[in-house]
Amino acid sequence: AINTLAFTPDSALLVSGGQDGIVRVWDLSTGLDSVTVPMPGAVNEVRFSPDGTLLAVGCNTGSIVFLDVMNGFKVAHTMQTFRHLRRWTPTMTLDMCSAADGRLLLVAGARSLHGGVRVWDITDLQAPRLAVTLSTAEMCGVKRVRFAPDSTAFAVITKSFELVLCDTVLGHNLGMLSQQQAAVSGFAFDPVASRYAVTISFADGTAEYCTMPDHSQLPSVVRGRESGVVVE
Repeated sequence: AINTLAFTPDSALLVSGGQDGIVRVWDLSTGLDSVTVPMPGAVNEVRFSPDGTLLAVGCNTGSIVFLDVMNGFKVAHTMQTFRHLRRWTPTMTLDMCSAADGRLLLVAGARSLHGGVRVWDITDLQAPRLAVTLSTAEMCGVKRVRFAPDSTAFAVITKSFELVLCDTVLGHNLGMLSQQQAAVSGFAFDPVASRYAVTISFADGTAEYCTMPDHSQLPSVVRGRESGVVVE
């Protein structure tokens, strides 16, 4: 079964990953899988960096494998993010963004009792640095995470199926993006809106488009890299 799909930024290739633990790169001009890369476990999610040069692959072993797109999807680095327990299989959700002077990785263990949400500075891929950890009860068992288009914030579907916006630098809760009572099932940021704008889908089959004021006064991501922050 296929668990995740992602297009390259230029839409020339499609990457898939699933329960068989294989990442497949599909050439859309031919419909054939041009590259296959074995992973250490079932693939939960694949995400490209905004410039399309790096692919992050989240596996059910709690590890993330980075593939060098410009080098034929060769493995560039593997990092362990969550402990893998034999009695339980973690499900991972992740995202990447470009910041002022580097690259950030956002990752959460959807079934993790110990992981929560983490922001990593992966500017130096061989020496990733943990910048923020959110380990409150609501952040252990999240369903989906995504950076906002300007990378100063990220959104999380929490354990109780609420959509919350958080500050990338300090991990502060900036508020809920929806006041509806129905459980949030998915969301997507508007990439061209001048304010934070997000389309939200709900478990009852409804959807809404929400906007928030521009958070341009938030501390920059650069300053947030000076030290790791843990929010308990």
